[in-house]
Amino acid sequence: FSYYDFPEHYVNIKRFFPKIKNYGLTLRWEIAIDEMERFNEIPRGESNNILRTENSVTSLFSTSLTNFLISSKSMGPFFSF
Repeated sequence: FSYYDFPEHYVNIKRFFPKIKNYGLTLRWEIAIDEMERFNEIPRGESNNILRTENSVTSLFSTSLTNFLISSKSMGPFFSF
């Protein structure tokens, strides 16, 4: 974090951080805002379908992964160090 990442009225917190600009944070916000604006341009019915599909895929993956992990417990650890 940097001094400029906090609102002006957070004086007590801001004093602990260096006065450098966090260009990475600014860039991430710019990209996020651009993505939200582009998503908002999609007709509502179409965006709802996209979200339903995404949720279905995520749910399917999550269920498959959970079942795999449960069934493979007897195989021992996946990683060894």
